[in-house]
Amino acid sequence: APYKRVLSLGHVLDENGQKMSKSRGNALDPVELINNYGADALRWALLADSAPWNPKRFAKRNVQEAKSKVIDTLFNVYGFYALYANIDGYEPGSTNKGKTSKLDEWILSRLHNTIKGVNQSMEEYEFTKATREIAAFVEGLSNWYVRRSRDRFWSQQLTEDKLSAYGTLHEVLVKTSQLIAPFAPFVADEIYSNLEKGSVHLTDYPGYDETLINDKLEEEMSLVMQVVELGRNIRNTTSLKTKQPLSNLILVKGEGEKLPWESYGHIIKEELNVKNLQVVDQEDAYLSYQLKLDFKKAGPKFGQQIKIVNQWVQNRRPAQVKEFVHNGEAAIHLDNGPLTLSMDDVLIEKVPVEGYALASNESLTVILDTKLTETLVQEGLARELLRGIQEYRKKLNLPVHLYIDLEMKVDEEMKELITNYEHLLQENLLLNSLRLLDELNEGEPLKVGGREVTLRIVNGK
Repeated sequence: APYKRVLSLGHVLDENGQKMSKSRGNALDPVELINNYGADALRWALLADSAPWNPKRFAKRNVQEAKSKVIDTLFNVYGFYALYANIDGYEPGSTNKGKTSKLDEWILSRLHNTIKGVNQSMEEYEFTKATREIAAFVEGLSNWYVRRSRDRFWSQQLTEDKLSAYGTLHEVLVKTSQLIAPFAPFVADEIYSNLEKGSVHLTDYPGYDETLINDKLEEEMSLVMQVVELGRNIRNTTSLKTKQPLSNLILVKGEGEKLPWESYGHIIKEELNVKNLQVVDQEDAYLSYQLKLDFKKAGPKFGQQIKIVNQWVQNRRPAQVKEFVHNGEAAIHLDNGPLTLSMDDVLIEKVPVEGYALASNESLTVILDTKLTETLVQEGLARELLRGIQEYRKKLNLPVHLYIDLEMKVDEEMKELITNYEHLLQENLLLNSLRLLDELNEGEPLKVGGREVTLRIVNGK
């Protein structure tokens, strides 16, 4: 039969690069993989790992990752939508398209940019590139859009904002199921048929809408996500859990950066659990610099004079180091003429002042005030308690919309803390009533800041 192009599958090797064979015992049984992880996960793993025509190292973990990071993630997003849409009786089409939030605009822009990129990749037979673009989109959909939108879906009333969230997520899921259909046909068809009725494989492949693509908004949100990632890195390295609120985050913006940070401040503060966000141009007030010569680069440049240059670097006082960093270069005066030391010749370490911690990337520096006041500590304990109660609800497998009567056995200090932060519990838990007791014969034990607490849900409505 005539054809325009044919693709040949490359050799599939084991994880050590050896040819698979039953005699060696390193062969993977595709039927077993399909039974354990699904055909979609196997197809996705084979496509996303590398171009199909290239030899590839392949292991069971490739299929596991495809299932957990893409297939399961997308299906969990659908499950989240279906759960709350059924509770609210939401019908697609009941949303006002003109009332989208900035978050909705962002995910729709990402969707149509992804559709654009995937269509181009498919036209060029770059299937691996296409699957990776979809995977990146699904990750952003789940870990940013849905997570950032949870409070909108938890709202008790069908507000315009909630309807917009429903409408946006419905549209995204429909388009994504169509987009992913050639690569994961089973999960695509299941999601699509539940949303729209009929088979996804009887629909046209999605095209993109250029009017919904907002590259500027995507760039801005990308910077916001970078700030959040840097802040989380700081919390990890300083062992400060996200549940522990902090007072201040100082953001040192990049040179020439004109992003309207005030429009995104609430996102950064909520994501990193900080009270205040301060955007500055200079970082000097919060750190000092340590300078070391980069011998790999400076050695060939300075030759026999490298020892003199290194001694000059080591003798710089803090103020002189700051001056060098700001100027970007310095002149080293020798008897036979000056040498120019540039930023490319040195390694610079930023050292925060006491009570602060920082993390940087190529364009941004994030500084967290890590000093804890008693008020911050108490709020952190309240949030730890809140998390424990939420986990207890999950353990009991209670419906997400069920209001509960909660009893807690607590000591006097914990009673005072709960009284001070009862509003936090009321805002985040569906409570009919809350009783604080001195004795409770049975219940769920919980430790909050080293204190013993016992929880019991009496009944729910």
